[in-house]
Amino acid sequence: RHGDLIYRDQAATELAEHMGLEEVAALLWEQPDAITFPEVPADKDAFQSLAALTIGARSLIGRRVEKLIGEGAQCVATMAAAFGAIGAGPIHRRLAAVWSLNADGEESVRRALALLADHELNPSTFATRVAASTGAAMPACILAGLATLSGPKHGGAEAALESFLLESSSAGADTAIERWLTRGHGLPGFGHPLYPYGDPRARSLLANIQPDAELATLRDAVADGLGLQPNIDFALLAITRLHTLPPRSGFALFAIARTVGWVAHAVEQAATGAVIRPRARYQGKN
Repeated sequence: RHGDLIYRDQAATELAEHMGLEEVAALLWEQPDAITFPEVPADKDAFQSLAALTIGARSLIGRRVEKLIGEGAQCVATMAAAFGAIGAGPIHRRLAAVWSLNADGEESVRRALALLADHELNPSTFATRVAASTGAAMPACILAGLATLSGPKHGGAEAALESFLLESSSAGADTAIERWLTRGHGLPGFGHPLYPYGDPRARSLLANIQPDAELATLRDAVADGLGLQPNIDFALLAITRLHTLPPRSGFALFAIARTVGWVAHAVEQAATGAVIRPRARYQGKN
């Protein structure tokens, strides 16, 4: 709305100034108090962890919201544990502990998680709602979202931006920009169809950090040549490089935070009782 991201009538950028993922979850799940995510054992694979939760899990149909919220909190904690965030306490502190972050790094992670929790009907959220519309169990709905997020055109944008930056550093920013445009790939990390005047999530994150020299050079070249502003993927890579986060940490932040949004959408879709079933138009010869 008006170039900003809104969570239940409140600007996400304003909420990110003071909320952790636990408070954002309470807002999106329409709960009175901050959510406490349970402690779960560490696991190295989010897909396997979520698949294990589906065994014996009950359908969303006819269940009390409180039960669904509890299962959703379990899914968030399971997703976080798959990326090393174990133990008790807020998710951003669990991640800060495993990534050995200082106070500034922890603050960047907290803000990023708050900003990534939901983003309307993006592909992974729509997939989650489709699964929920069939009455699938909560872990199965989240698994549908994660499978969709894993695609290179969705949650895989981080890897594309890293390749773009590597080419910029070796061949020069202008040359890299020309090559990527010639290939028809667009420029990963820049521009967003929903935000013609710039991604507010990126502005929020970049207002508190300074990208390193290589990223800054690429940012300035893109802005000068095409007028495009950094998006959330650029901001996440800037945080990753500044705080020396592990590989694919941007994807980890996306997956953990967006699970909160997926749960909210699953609960909302289940409440409608409607099945999402688009029609196709036959275009054969007969």
